[in-house]
Amino acid sequence: MNNKKFIAIILAFIGITMMFFTYQVVITHDSSHYIYLSNAFEGNVSFSEWDVGRGPVFPAFIRICNILFGKGTNGLLVGMFAFYILMLIGCYLIYKETIKNDENLGRKMKYFLGLLFTFLIVLNPMIIGYYHTLLTEFIAITLAVIGCYLSWKWMNTNFMENKLKYVLYTIVLAILTAISWELKQPNISTIFFPILIAAIISLIRNANWKNLLQRTITILSCIIILLISTKVWNVILEKNGVDMNADRSSSGFISNGILSGLDGYDTRTNVISTGEAVQYLFNRISKDPFGVLGKYVKNYLATISILNIEFDGMKIIINDKIDTVNTVEIGGIAYKIYEYGVECVFPLVEKYAPYANDYRIVNKPIVAINWVMRELVSIDSIIMKLSYLALPILSIISIIQVFRSKKRYNEKYNKIIDIIAILFLYSFLSIIMYAFLGSTIDRYTMPSLVTTFMGIILSIYAIVNRKKYKI
Repeated sequence: MNNKKFIAIILAFIGITMMFFTYQVVITHDSSHYIYLSNAFEGNVSFSEWDVGRGPVFPAFIRICNILFGKGTNGLLVGMFAFYILMLIGCYLIYKETIKNDENLGRKMKYFLGLLFTFLIVLNPMIIGYYHTLLTEFIAITLAVIGCYLSWKWMNTNFMENKLKYVLYTIVLAILTAISWELKQPNISTIFFPILIAAIISLIRNANWKNLLQRTITILSCIIILLISTKVWNVILEKNGVDMNADRSSSGFISNGILSGLDGYDTRTNVISTGEAVQYLFNRISKDPFGVLGKYVKNYLATISILNIEFDGMKIIINDKIDTVNTVEIGGIAYKIYEYGVECVFPLVEKYAPYANDYRIVNKPIVAINWVMRELVSIDSIIMKLSYLALPILSIISIIQVFRSKKRYNEKYNKIIDIIAILFLYSFLSIIMYAFLGSTIDRYTMPSLVTTFMGIILSIYAIVNRKKYKI
């Protein structure tokens, strides 16, 4: 690395650090609940008060930040910044193994892709906003990038050629699968979906029994570790006298999730088993397949904030009004940090409010940085919606390209196509999952945003440079 590149990296890091730490942490109602639960690890709150619907990972993150970096906003910001940098490193590793070493890539194209990455990801006010919001989204964003990268590397790892690497990938992916579930149950998609997608692509590339066995062993290892971790955590809760309410437990999440995306079924008043939920779903599909499909399409459009939603208590009502600019919880929560001279704290219930007092600081960001971020809000919101709207088509094209490129292009180009497919398919399936669950809240799509944008950036490169990779 020459001196100019080294200086540029240092200056970029300083700039990113200044931008990140100029803002305070956003505290929502759910944030205060996580803070409250983190006190169970300190002994300040009885473990019997634990909400069975909350996993241990995020409260543990808050507790670790308090221990390592001090109790307060600055301690949390350091922990959040670590995940932000880890996300950027994950993006860089993908870039390094796809684009960076292309000696024939013109300087203009490198600058263009670099500016696109900076605009879409590094300086995106939605992404920055959620890396300052004390909710699980910022960890999930990082897990999604790392999950896609590791799954891509794992799919090309042969046990017979490199036993140690294969075992390490299997162990890491299994542990991350359990962590993602215990972070928040739907966040299992950030790790497990890329693994499944990568396994399928690997079998398309190399269809034989040995490869099938290798991919199956890793997937089964992830499932086994997940089941063990869930069982261990449930035993801990039960021994501490926690009320294992079926509606908020893992099994309740699955059964309710299957039905929540449909009209005419109130999961708040009807708690049934997973088997009964599956049977009910198939009955609905057999009676009205187009009605069910139409509902899920409508849910998808609401989840990506194309259709407006309203709240009737905890119930989500989808309107037919199209909105190409505004968001719901993305704008309502993440953009809170761009308000100058106010505390980034939402109204909190009396029980949890005292536990959030250590994190109440008036937000006074650097004016020039804040002006830039505020100017980018509307255009980035539009780009997000258009990208998500195109995501189903991009996902279909990417998997078609996996088949088409098999004998037309060299190995390096096939690997580029593979990571594009993993990025797009993960992003799409993750959003589809929330549409299926009826959780049509736009902030739940945040873990898919960086991966979608990385897929778009790599697709531009792949399209422009495809001829040089032909066999």
